[in-house]
Amino acid sequence: MANCTGPETRRTFERTSCAFESRRFLFAMIAESDRPGVEQLIKLTEGTRTHRTEIDALITEQVEHWSPSRLALVDRNILRLAVYELLYREDTPPKVVINEAIEIAKTYGGEDSGGFVNGILDAVKNRALPPHPALSP
Repeated sequence: MANCTGPETRRTFERTSCAFESRRFLFAMIAESDRPGVEQLIKLTEGTRTHRTEIDALITEQVEHWSPSRLALVDRNILRLAVYELLYREDTPPKVVINEAIEIAKTYGGEDSGGFVNGILDAVKNRALPPHPALSP
């Protein structure tokens, strides 16, 4: 009889659970959105995929001794989408992008996901974005 409680079984279950949660989140967003919202979602995901290498490099700089592949799937993808928005979309203020990512992480991520996502995105924002003109001396 196969061992169904070993570490590999747990890792497989965690990966499957995270993938299911990510898909459930995506489908919930689509179901609640009107057509322009779906088009926005498509642009966001395509842009994130196009710039994934650069985005992952920025995330990696902020997470010591971790690569994006080692992050929880939900956290990793929330970070990727938010970093894309921070760097390539000017239609949403950085504070709004970060707050939305934190709320999504709290809802769909683990117990510490909100704080983790907040810390990484704040560091990326401070490193990669120029200071806001209104805040400069």
